[in-house]
Amino acid sequence: MTPFEDSIALIGAGQMGQALAHGFCNSGECDPTAVIAYDPSLAAQKNLQNSIPGVRLTKTPSEATRAARYVILAVKPQHAASVCHEIQP
Repeated sequence: MTPFEDSIALIGAGQMGQALAHGFCNSGECDPTAVIAYDPSLAAQKNLQNSIPGVRLTKTPSEATRAARYVILAVKPQHAASVCHEIQP
């Protein structure tokens, strides 16, 4: 199997987002630098970056999605509509 070379935007770096990022990176198929994450919580961003060095962080969700081939929403259901509106092309 060849390593995953495309970038993934991960919108939400809380518990679910971190679990997904760890799964991607621990599989050996995804380099941490391929993960581009956004979370409005600075604490969540810091936790993600400390637990997976190399993950890239952005200041806005649209910045993350513009830089990635794939987009994964790891947000609570009540926030999904507003996030989708914010990241639409």
